[in-house]
Amino acid sequence: MSLFRLVVELLADRLIPFATIGAAALARHGVSRSTFDVDLLTTDPRTLDASLWQDEAIGRAKQARILGADVPVVTAPDLVLLKLYAGGPQDAWDIRQLLDGDGDGSIARTVDSTLGALSADAAALWCRIREG
Repeated sequence: MSLFRLVVELLADRLIPFATIGAAALARHGVSRSTFDVDLLTTDPRTLDASLWQDEAIGRAKQARILGADVPVVTAPDLVLLKLYAGGPQDAWDIRQLLDGDGDGSIARTVDSTLGALSADAAALWCRIREG
């Protein structure tokens, strides 16, 4: 059994809510990039300080099968918000890729409507990305 699957089972056994983020979540939303890990997000107080919008992102996550385990994956708009929060160059690239596949603009509209939950730096990054 893989370490990933052991972690997923441990979180599930302890009823710790979590969701898949990062490259694995990008792949589930049609953006493929190379990575050697699978990122999981949890805000359970047993693992890190809780933050309201991140709790909500985990609550909206949808089940998917990744590396032989059924795991929740954050929605595309929530993935953008998380990447804005992280704010790195790879995060900005990932966001652009998600937006390129956002044919109806629903990701951008959702992010626009919830951007107030993030820092000024994250909002500024969003503006730079939207301006191209």
